[in-house]
Amino acid sequence: MGLDLDDPTRVDPDFVDVLASHDALTWERSDETIYVIRADLRIAYVNPSWRRFALGNGGSERMLARFGVGARLIDAIHGPLRDYYEGAYRECLREGQVWAHDYECSTAEKRRFYHQTAFPLGGRGLLVVNSLREERPFDEPDHVADRARYLTPEGLIVQCGHCRRVKTLDDQWHRVSAWVERQPGNTSHGLCPHCLAYYWR
Repeated sequence: MGLDLDDPTRVDPDFVDVLASHDALTWERSDETIYVIRADLRIAYVNPSWRRFALGNGGSERMLARFGVGARLIDAIHGPLRDYYEGAYRECLREGQVWAHDYECSTAEKRRFYHQTAFPLGGRGLLVVNSLREERPFDEPDHVADRARYLTPEGLIVQCGHCRRVKTLDDQWHRVSAWVERQPGNTSHGLCPHCLAYYWR
C-alpha cells in the first residue's frame, strides 16, 4: 500500500515535502489514528485509520468533509477542551518539545482510554498519534434518554466532552448510551467533575 501524495482529501499539497521526508508509509499502515496539523492548526494529513475512527464513532461523510484536510482541527473540539488542546498544541509548536496526554473516548458499549502524543515537525506543524491504551465494558448502569431528566431550562443537553456522560438537572452525571450513539443536536459540551479532577487537575 502506498501513499497517494496527490490526494487532496488526505494530504495538503503544501505539506507533501514534509510527508515525503518522514516515514509516512508507516503512518498509513498504522491502526492508530494519526494526523498532521500545520503551525496554524489546520489539518494537513490524515491516515486511513483517522477516517475509520471518525465513521466508527458516529461521524458522517459530511462531518469528514467539514473537518478534513484544510480545516482547523480546533473547530472540531467543543466546550472547555477546545482551549485546553489549542493551548497545548501551540506550546508544543513554540517549545519544540513532544507533548502527551491521556483521554477517554468511550463508545455506547465500551469505555476506551487513549494516549495522544504530539511530535513537532521542525516548526512546520505537529504529527499527532492517538493510541488505544485500554478498552473494557462499562461497570455502571445505562440510563434512559429522558429529556425531562436532562434538558436544561435553556433547552440544552450537557454532555461531558471527555467521558460523554450526561448531566442531570440535579447535577449528577449518567451514562446515556443512546446519546453517545446519536448525539442530539441541542447538545452542549462541558466537563464532569470526575474528568476535570482526574485529567485536568
